[in-house]
Parts: sequence; C-alpha cells; structure tokens
Amino acid sequence: MLRLGLLSVLVCLAWARPAHAQFNCSAWVGPTMLFGTINLLDGGVADTSAPITYGCYSGSATAALLCISIQPDQATLSYDPRYLATTNGDRLAFNLYKDAARAQIAGSIDSGTYTPLVIVQPMAPNEYRTWDVTIYGRIKAAGQEGLPTGWYNSNTIGGWPMKLSYKEYKEGMPLDCNTGMTVTPISTFYIEAIIQNECRIQAASTMNFGNQGTLLSGNVDTTSTITVFCNGTPYRVRLDNGLHASGNTRRMQGASGFIQYDLYREPARQPADRWGYDNGTDKTGTGNGQSQDFTVYGRVPPQTAPGPGLYSDTITVTVTY
Repeated sequence: MLRLGLLSVLVCLAWARPAHAQFNCSAWVGPTMLFGTINLLDGGVADTSAPITYGCYSGSATAALLCISIQPDQATLSYDPRYLATTNGDRLAFNLYKDAARAQIAGSIDSGTYTPLVIVQPMAPNEYRTWDVTIYGRIKAAGQEGLPTGWYNSNTIGGWPMKLSYKEYKEGMPLDCNTGMTVTPISTFYIEAIIQNECRIQAASTMNFGNQGTLLSGNVDTTSTITVFCNGTPYRVRLDNGLHASGNTRRMQGASGFIQYDLYREPARQPADRWGYDNGTDKTGTGNGQSQDFTVYGRVPPQTAPGPGLYSDTITVTVTY
C-alpha cells in the first residue's frame, strides 16, 4: 500500500505541473530616453533613442503580431508635436518616431493617421524569449529658442503612456492591430531634456563721433547698437571703461593725447544714466529667443582737442546670465 500510495502521488504531481502559460506577450521600456542638456540657440535638432523590450511565450503558436501604441500628448491630444513640460508649466515640443530617419511618427491603434509600431515576431513552439525594438526621439530647436532654462520631462503626466496589443499570427493574415487583439499597458516611459541658460552677443556696431574741429565747444553726440540673443533667461549687458580710462573717465587716445567721452543708457545722457559694469549702471533684459537691440548713447563733452588725428578706444561688452 505504501508503494502504491507513493506511485499515486507521483502520478498526481505529473498531471498538476503546467507545461507553461498559454500564449501571451508583454512589453516594457528599458533605459529612459534622455536628450541630455541641449542648447536651443544652436538651432538644428537634438536626437536620441531608447529600446522597448517585448517578450512572448509562444505556447503552440509559431509567430506573434505585436502592435506597440505610443499615445498622444495628454494635454493637447496631439501626435505632432508631443510636449515635455516643467513644473512651472513651460512646454518643450518633441516627437517620437518609428524609424532612425525620423520620418514616421510613432502613433497608436487609437489614431487614424499615426500608426503604431507593428512587429511580426517568429517563435518556436513552447518558447519564451525577449527582443528589443528601438524608438527614436527628436527635438527641433526652430521656434523654441525663447524657452526658459529648466528640466523638461514626462513626469508631469506620470510618464509617457504606451500600450501593447498582441495576438497569434499565421502567415497570410492581415497586419490588423484592431481585431482580436489582447491589449495591455506598458510600463511608463520616462523622457527628459534639460535646457541650459544661453546668451550671445550677435553684434556691436562702431560708435563714430565723426570729423570735429580742434575746438570742441559743444556736446558731440552719437549712438551705436549692441545686439544680444538669449533664450528665456534674464541677463545683464555691461560695459567696461575702455583701454585708456583715467579712473572712471573714459578716453579716446590719439597721437597727440586724449579726448574724454562717455556712454549712457538713456538719450538724455545724464550722469545718473552712465552705462557701466556694476549692477544698477548696466542694462538688463530677458531673452525671448530673438535678437534684442540695445542703443548705446555716446557723448564727447566740450573740451579742447590736443591736436588733429584719429582718436579711438575699445569697449568690452559683457553679457552675464
């Protein structure tokens, strides 16, 4: 009886052991998609990519049809573009693509225009395996140069929504992602881009006081222009005292000596408007991704010129941000 009881237990165990679960598939995003730190003032595009890993247990099937849906922007329901955002609500347009050339926008079974990633995956019976498919990201700088610095990411919507639809596939079947599919969510997809502060001095025109006599009996006024190009960041434009200053008195130098002059922030050219280097004497602005012009108001006050000739100075323009 003991031996028969043991045999009975062994037979029972053999019947209870499953060969495997029935045909099923799942998918998840591997490493997060990181664009890194980008400079929108450089123009062009910033590209990156990330793998989506999927796996199937075949059961008796010899192939699976998998459709990976990349959902639209949750705020605008737009597939083109999609947006990353900061906690302040600033939004950076980007998109996700099915191909390395970034010509085919990755869509969803819910979109009539933008289709999902479609994969026919051959398998051996009773096999479980995993594979990777790459999804491609791109940020276009054009039209976004004025965005403020910040950490733009998909955390603002809890990760990018995606889902997997799958079914057994037999040769000759249509690649139909909407009929007879099992649908399951994919783990949230984290996407990140960091915009850095950036400013550039695009131009600084020459300030020319023209030809004057040796007796400078009245004010001689003129202007020049400084052009600054910044993204959405506050900045300050500062002017030093030049190469030939005596204390805080700016001077142009010529063969016979010096001519005093000064630079101002306002056309009235009052002493309180003197344009200098320190906070309060400089000019401030906030970038908008477009060229911004600042007028420098120059004045040579009445004085006796030391002699005929060319008098000049060089001012260093500094933008801090």
